[in-house]
Amino acid sequence: MANENGDLALETPTREIAQITFHLAIEGADFDTVVDLDGSETKKEELQIEDFEYDGVPCRFIYFKTASRRTTPPWLAFINERLPLEAPIQFADTSRSPNGVLLIRIEERVLAAAFGRAAASCLKKREMVPDFGIKTAMNMCGNEEIRQTRSQSNAITPTHIDRQVSRPSDTFVFGLSDAEDLRYISAHLKGDRNVTLQGRDHLTVKVIGSEKLTWERMINRCGDFLERYEARDYIELFPNYRNFQPASDDEIIALDAALIAALRARDFAKIDLTIPEFLQEDEFSFSFTNHARKENKIYAFLSPTQLEEQFKNLDDLKVERLQSRRIFAYSAAEDRVLRHRYWSIYDCLVFEHEHSGEYFLLSSGRWTKVDPEFHQSIVDFIKHQVREEPAEAAYCNIDISDDTTKRNSEAIFNEKVVALRPSSILFDRAKLKIGTGRKDKEFCDILDLGMMGASG
Repeated sequence: MANENGDLALETPTREIAQITFHLAIEGADFDTVVDLDGSETKKEELQIEDFEYDGVPCRFIYFKTASRRTTPPWLAFINERLPLEAPIQFADTSRSPNGVLLIRIEERVLAAAFGRAAASCLKKREMVPDFGIKTAMNMCGNEEIRQTRSQSNAITPTHIDRQVSRPSDTFVFGLSDAEDLRYISAHLKGDRNVTLQGRDHLTVKVIGSEKLTWERMINRCGDFLERYEARDYIELFPNYRNFQPASDDEIIALDAALIAALRARDFAKIDLTIPEFLQEDEFSFSFTNHARKENKIYAFLSPTQLEEQFKNLDDLKVERLQSRRIFAYSAAEDRVLRHRYWSIYDCLVFEHEHSGEYFLLSSGRWTKVDPEFHQSIVDFIKHQVREEPAEAAYCNIDISDDTTKRNSEAIFNEKVVALRPSSILFDRAKLKIGTGRKDKEFCDILDLGMMGASG
């Protein structure tokens, strides 16, 4: 194309993006209600808000910078203690990073895209649809080209389960059980291996090849996501997903009341406190505070009994307090609480409760109803397949309460049984190595070498 002087001018290339993450706001939300620019733990610098349109679609972009201050890490302070130097080696640095939130309104629904490390923390979680990403991904990808899954097994001890395959496979290869609550999938878009969708509460789109996202393609994709989120294909494609469906608003009010009652009664045996995603234990610990000047108490692991320390009076506890108080990740390598990596205490609680003859589970900040048919199948299995033998009189009425943790302890029972039966060996929590694998296998709780045979 020539300019007004007749010289050949180069066209500005169309910008493209290969990856973007979308959250879907609840019905009735707007640009002003989905973002909290004041409540985040991270200070925002050079805040800018711009409203504009693309091809008639209303948009808003929020931009800000965040600063992260780093000081001498603990490993360097440890080594400094023995270095033959007059002045120890010191480290201090402040790094800044850009962050942005793009809001798009299509057909009266708001989609929010977060860019940068701290942007997602500005989105109001209560204003976001909790199953947008995973339902959209299941509907658009099907069950044959899956790369990764994450699920939670809601057994006695809630367990996060990550699975990954070397090449795209169907769900049969992943071995998902009916008792697992599917939380995340990563799969190829049906019929297009250049597009990968990663779905959980939000939806991440990754594109390779020549069809990366331009503004036009991105807006078109958003329309597709909204349409496919409403589809029901996932019910047949992922039949175990229907085993856990969202509770109604009225049910949630009653269930939250039951949760508060259990906490006020200090009935911690029914409650678990755990981060609602998989974290590497060798990288992170936790803190309930993020003080800039005062010392933050660090916990290697979480326990519901710690809530007694965090709330002055559990008798006055309310749901709103659980939702507003936070648990932060602590990085040992950086020796600091990560202000951008946190979860509300409510989101970290796991609690089961029966209400009006139905069973409900609180996990990751949402109440789900256990499918009645699925629950009945478990009851029938226990009734007809599980055999219950009467306990030996010597081992009845053993007190297994732990006054320190205020919970019943299986370990106390195992120790007392071994004391009562000299022919037995305590293997509880003894980790064994099988072959070349890790030393993490528990053989049994108790091995009885007497005439009664082995039990555990």
